[in-house]
Amino acid sequence: MGKRVPRIIEKIKAATGACVIPGCSLAEYTTYRVGGAAEYLVDPVNMEEASWIIQNAWREGIPVTILGAGSNVIAPDEGIEGITLILNGSNVPPVFYDNGILQVEAGVSLIELAKLAAMEGYSGFEPIAGIPGTVGGAIMMNAGGNGNISDILTKVEALTSSGRRIQLTNREMAFGYRKSIFRGSGWLILNAEFKLGRGKKEQLMKDFERINEERRIQYPMDLPSAGSVFKRPPGDYPGRLIEEAGCKGMNVGDAVVSSRHANFILNRGSATSADILGLVSEIRKMVYSRSGVYLELEQILLASRP
Repeated sequence: MGKRVPRIIEKIKAATGACVIPGCSLAEYTTYRVGGAAEYLVDPVNMEEASWIIQNAWREGIPVTILGAGSNVIAPDEGIEGITLILNGSNVPPVFYDNGILQVEAGVSLIELAKLAAMEGYSGFEPIAGIPGTVGGAIMMNAGGNGNISDILTKVEALTSSGRRIQLTNREMAFGYRKSIFRGSGWLILNAEFKLGRGKKEQLMKDFERINEERRIQYPMDLPSAGSVFKRPPGDYPGRLIEEAGCKGMNVGDAVVSSRHANFILNRGSATSADILGLVSEIRKMVYSRSGVYLELEQILLASRP
């Protein structure tokens, strides 16, 4: 990268309010608590700043890795070159309209947004209320539980890899099971619009708390993890297949298959991303040997230094 990265970093410091940290451990910003150093970690205050940063970095030929809440990703032990852009928060508050339209920036926490919607008397987020991550990350993955975020999403504004700002309707986002037009595109989701219903605040808050409590009971929360490891194969569940293959409690280093929910890998202390990927490989082999099903990874592998 030579002098190009320090040059763009100085421009970012001069033109924005973003926090810039050189050589920051990615383990501090991922829910697995693994990963080497980001060459430069940049945390903008809102999506307009993020858009400015990413466009200027692209012009300089600087690689940019986008990271939201750090859930559902595996950060490399080797670290990440260039700029790691943290989009986890915003100083621009969500806006609720009387007709049920909600406009929100992509960096806002999905759990906090679901709670706020319930407090304001708006329904629609209940099926995805307990899912960790940001609005942008949830849209990119079409996150869901008993329903998907695409069920209530109406519009998205995004920055394409050519630097063009576009608006897409729900139909144009090519949603499917844990996928959308954004996954792997290099595009930056800037903000989103949702269509919500109305309900009684007290009941909506009770539903929100119940859903979160159910997730705390069903899923392991005592050790670092990144959520569901594998996608659901047609007509079956990865947790059932993994348990049937005898993988519960299996480990590689400090990465271990949860004894509570087999589709979770936990970091029980000093796991590395290599440990996690090694365990993923072992699980796949054992499940395929037992059932003939090849499990597809749901979690995203972040690109490492070359």
